[in-house]
Amino acid sequence: MTENPEPVTVVVADDQSAVREGLVLLLGTVPGIAVTGEAEDGEAAVEIVAAKNPQVVLMDLNMPRCDGVEATRRSCPRGALRPASSRR
Repeated sequence: MTENPEPVTVVVADDQSAVREGLVLLLGTVPGIAVTGEAEDGEAAVEIVAAKNPQVVLMDLNMPRCDGVEATRRSCPRGALRPASSRR
């Protein structure tokens, strides 16, 4: 396995601040991961994903203004979405 010098970029979207901040703190301790943005609702998630273009988005499904499913639809080009459960 080769070492990747560039960190994996991540955006965390969750309306519960304790969950969101906890994930950001936890991910901040993992070598090779850089949290590049946080969002408190679906609308903010769409905006931050467009601005930061992260490699990974941790998206809560139940959020105000725009739920996580709709925010994901708006953020990902058709066919670009690869759920973690699809790993082979």
